[in-house]
Amino acid sequence: MPEVRPVMWEEKYQKAIRQTDKEQLRQLILEAEQALFLRSRQLENSSDYHEERLAMDAASSALLAMKIYKLGWPRTK
Repeated sequence: MPEVRPVMWEEKYQKAIRQTDKEQLRQLILEAEQALFLRSRQLENSSDYHEERLAMDAASSALLAMKIYKLGWPRTK
């Protein structure tokens, strides 16, 4: 598993929430979600990092909201 710095997911998340271009936003959301996943894997056997876990949960919810409200996800035909 690649090493993920604790703040990497937060940096990616911050870039996503500031992005206005939809195509770039789509890519930044993907990158932020990947960084969140990797960081959660790093923390899965630890009972520490409670505040970071809460922040990660909030970021995940915000990314989902951006996909729904800014990108119109899921697309239905």
